[in-house]
Amino acid sequence: TELISQSLPTLEDCKLIFKGDNADLYYRAIKNRKNEIEAINGDESFVDIRINVFSTQDIEKGAGNYAGGMKNIVDKLQPYVTFYKVTMLREKGAKAGVSYKYWVNIKGRWVFFPKPYRFSFQNREMLCQEKDTSIIIQMNIINEKEIEVIWEGYSSQRCACSNYMQVIASKIDNKKFEAIKSDFKIIINQKPNSYIVEIKDSWGCCSPINGTYMPCN
Repeated sequence: TELISQSLPTLEDCKLIFKGDNADLYYRAIKNRKNEIEAINGDESFVDIRINVFSTQDIEKGAGNYAGGMKNIVDKLQPYVTFYKVTMLREKGAKAGVSYKYWVNIKGRWVFFPKPYRFSFQNREMLCQEKDTSIIIQMNIINEKEIEVIWEGYSSQRCACSNYMQVIASKIDNKKFEAIKSDFKIIINQKPNSYIVEIKDSWGCCSPINGTYMPCN
C-alpha cells in the first residue's frame, strides 16, 4: 500500500503523459479514488516478476502487448511515452499473476498510472464512494437524466463475474436510474445528498454490489 501511495502521479506527471485537459481529468479521478487504488496492493507474497513494455507509437501501429482499451485513448496520450506492465508471479515462470498497469519512468522516478483506459476522459461531475467496497466503481453525472457507471470485475467462489464494463444509466422516474448490459442490471436510487447504486447479475451467481456515492469534494 505504501509503495502504491508514494508512486501515484502528481498533476505535473499527468501532463507529461496526457494531452491538454485530459491530464487534469485523470489526475482528479486518481485523487478522488486514492483509497481504492491503494487497496489493490495487498500483502500477498510473490516469487518472480515479469515486465512487458510498449509505447504510444506501438499502440498507433497496433503492435505490442497491452490492454485493448489503450487503443481507445491513444489520441489522449502524449507521443513517445513508454509504459511498463509489471506482473507479480506466485510461482517462478508462471504464465499468469497479479498485474499492475501501468508504470512510467519519469526522470528516474517510477510513477504508477492505474489503468488509464478505464477512466472517463469526459469533463463530468464525478461521484465518490462514501465507503470502500470490494469493487472499484466510478460514477459520473453526465446530465440530470444520465449517469455513467464504470466498474472492474469481481468474482465469487462459484463463478467469475464481469471483467470490465462501462454503461450509461438513464433516469426512469424522478429518483431512479437503470441500465442493463449483458447479464447485469444497474439500479441507482437518488437520495437528497447521495446516490445508492446496486449492480446484480441475472444468474444469481455473484452477490449484488452495493455502494453509496456522494459528490466529490
